[in-house]
Amino acid sequence: MAKRRRSPASGGSAPAKPAGRWPRSDIKHTSVYLPEAAYEALRQVAFDERRKIHDLLIEGVELALKKRGYPALAALASRLPQRADRRSPRDFRTSETTHRPDNKRSGP
Repeated sequence: MAKRRRSPASGGSAPAKPAGRWPRSDIKHTSVYLPEAAYEALRQVAFDERRKIHDLLIEGVELALKKRGYPALAALASRLPQRADRRSPRDFRTSETTHRPDNKRSGP
């Protein structure tokens, strides 16, 4: 049986990226493992509200961050430095809710 030749365009080193996808440096991919009941409930809510499960998860992320003193995701995105790995997530918290460990109390 004859061997297949690789095309010069592919180079043979890395697989090609799927067509129709553009890299977005401002978006990071993550996976979420959900109990089946939670997934089915999200799926039903998404269907009932004609939304995507992704949109419901983003809404939950927004609420979790807001509860911990972070601004809205849109505000966070506008404040990101060019190299996000150079700053701590605490740098994005609002000033009113800065965390002070119990062992470092201010005052007399």
